Amino acid sequence: ALLGWLYAKRAGLATGGAAAWTVGCLLSGVSGLLLLISLHGLPAREACASCGKRRLVTNANCEYCGTAWPPRTLQPTDIFAASTLRASTQDADAPYDLNFDAGR
Repeated sequence: ALLGWLYAKRAGLATGGAAAWTVGCLLSGVSGLLLLISLHGLPAREACASCGKRRLVTNANCEYCGTAWPPRTLQPTDIFAASTLRASTQDADAPYDLNFDAGR
């Protein structure tokens, strides 16, 4: 039951959900713990730039110190950079020679 509580809190469940899974693990034993693990994966975490603790990447602010994520810098592999989203009108306005009567 203790492992169920610890895993549920680590998976980011609220206190009520963690308590329910703890009771479920207490009643069903190892099969309840295996069910909890199979249904609730551990969320991704990264170190906070301010406090250094591992924080959830889905939160806008660190749950420990409240600092927001630093602004993201574009990498060379980013395919949706602002400069690539700008449509080039140079090709759309280019004159084409569509004079089919030139050979007559």
